[in-house]
Amino acid sequence: MSLPRRRFVAPRSLVALAAAATALGVLTAPPVSAAPPDPVTTIGIGGRPSGAAVSPDGTVAYISNPGGGTIDIIDLQTQRLVDSIDVAAGVQPPVLNTSGTRLYATTQSDSSLLVIDTAARAVLSKVKVGTQPTAPVLSRNGTTLFIANTGSGDVSIIDVASGTVTRTVSVGAKPLPPTQGTGTQYSPLDTLLFVTNVGDQTLSTVDLTTGQLVAEDALGSSPTRPAVSPFVGVISDKVYVANTGDGTVTILDQERGGSSATVRVGKRPTTPVSSIDGTSLFVVNNGSDSVSVVDTDRTPARITTTIPVDDGPTAPLLSPNGRILFVPSTGGSSITAIDTNTGVVRGTYTTDRGPVNPALSPDAKTLVVPNSGNGTVSIIDLTVQALPFPPPTLTVKPKIGRATASWALSNEAGVTGYVVTAIPGGQTCTSSGSRCTVRGLTEGKRYRFSIQAVNAYGTGAATISKRVRIKE
Repeated sequence: MSLPRRRFVAPRSLVALAAAATALGVLTAPPVSAAPPDPVTTIGIGGRPSGAAVSPDGTVAYISNPGGGTIDIIDLQTQRLVDSIDVAAGVQPPVLNTSGTRLYATTQSDSSLLVIDTAARAVLSKVKVGTQPTAPVLSRNGTTLFIANTGSGDVSIIDVASGTVTRTVSVGAKPLPPTQGTGTQYSPLDTLLFVTNVGDQTLSTVDLTTGQLVAEDALGSSPTRPAVSPFVGVISDKVYVANTGDGTVTILDQERGGSSATVRVGKRPTTPVSSIDGTSLFVVNNGSDSVSVVDTDRTPARITTTIPVDDGPTAPLLSPNGRILFVPSTGGSSITAIDTNTGVVRGTYTTDRGPVNPALSPDAKTLVVPNSGNGTVSIIDLTVQALPFPPPTLTVKPKIGRATASWALSNEAGVTGYVVTAIPGGQTCTSSGSRCTVRGLTEGKRYRFSIQAVNAYGTGAATISKRVRIKE
């Protein structure tokens, strides 16, 4: 399936909602701009870029270019290629340390981990790992690197401070980049490492405290990299692996191992992504041009929504606040932005050929997209967009003749403030912070309240509170 090509399109549902709300007198901000500026800038770097990492301050992007054997450096403020670091052929997508002072990348041609000084833009050292290493994965606390070695069937565990291999753990055949466990608030499992082995279709579980392989579970055909809930403390102890060959997702228990369920999704599913609260799983189906949303909070788990996307979608990226899923489509040369709360496609950004492995700046304002098909990188300004999402919840405390509303601040790029409106009546209050008070309400009367976020183009959709009674 190939969706219509456009630079950026806001879904008609949002435009219709804005028009309807305006007619009801709910919106108070300026109308939506008829022609917002193009948010996508694409620059040429050559080769076949494969991955990206963005500096903590959001000003620099580091792009792996395996064909040319370079790490290319892009200044995101001037949107120019400013430097290239010669490394070796087969360089894999890089990762930065938490401070942004060191960049780590593996090279398959010489089976090494490169430690790069980002200030000097030079390789400081090389660390020998196993053969055909995959992209490095940084631990959740930033002290350790995990590298799965496809050729030697093992995982190298590297201490970041000393730059040395502390353990090499044998796993299965042809392992993929590993995933560190999370577990639940009652049983943190970040001492576990999960490794999918494509060669023998198994999931290896490594105990990081001992460096021992503690479990090996069977998976389906052509399994992907595993996924877990993003944060320790979420009430979810599952690990998920999509099986590309048979169109299923295997659900396992992080601590006890063993397959607990299998869910059929679309054709050729890619690496899944868990929602922040651990209740949903997003599975991009490369062969069906769709995203399956699986409710993992139910038993048995089941698909609740199927979202069409552009042609040939690949592994997605979830925004830090969990509100937007970015889906690159290699065939459609685009990035689809999906609202994870509603399952609505918010819009589509047109890139160049073969977008893969996008990276988001820490402030969620810039998306960097390597285009593997023609040696370019698309830089997407996420502050140039249509109407913003509202906060997901609104809490209202009624008082005499008034009500105080509070909400969690959005970290969505471009939001300048919030509007709270009484329903019925239309009394409003505005704030750039996380609370405001609606006044002039009738004592003893019941109201609901809406909250909407505001950006340069207008006021977005509303979240509606529960009905409350104003005190007398």
